[in-house]
Amino acid sequence: MHEKKYPFAVRLAGFSPLEHASIAALLAQAPPAGPAFFCLLDDSLQEPDLTIANCDDYQALAALPADGMAELHPALVVGECPADLGFPCIARPVTAERLFMVMAALVARRAEAMARIMASGLPVIPERRRSRRLDLDLADP
Repeated sequence: MHEKKYPFAVRLAGFSPLEHASIAALLAQAPPAGPAFFCLLDDSLQEPDLTIANCDDYQALAALPADGMAELHPALVVGECPADLGFPCIARPVTAERLFMVMAALVARRAEAMARIMASGLPVIPERRRSRRLDLDLADP
């Protein structure tokens, strides 16, 4: 029997065009046993299901979801992060095996959080900000 694969929208934040294309190509080759992924365009208004951020870009790190929303909007940080942000990190170079292992765990954690919210009868409220969070300070003093 054919198993239905659900596509998850991924936003790539803060990457160079070359690295963006490399990660997007990896995501397009998702293994048949797991979920499917597609990358949102930079100007897309669609809310991503997952975010992959470059640790070297502070604006990308500031755009990550706040602590309370991390389960509903999971994120992954690529590179050596200067501080522990509470998100899973993978080192460069990004390999398909490591990427899909972490992404599968993030998707499973998101599904569990959504199931808990739906079971409690509470509405799922997405986090929306008009501007970047100001409480994230990773700059040198």
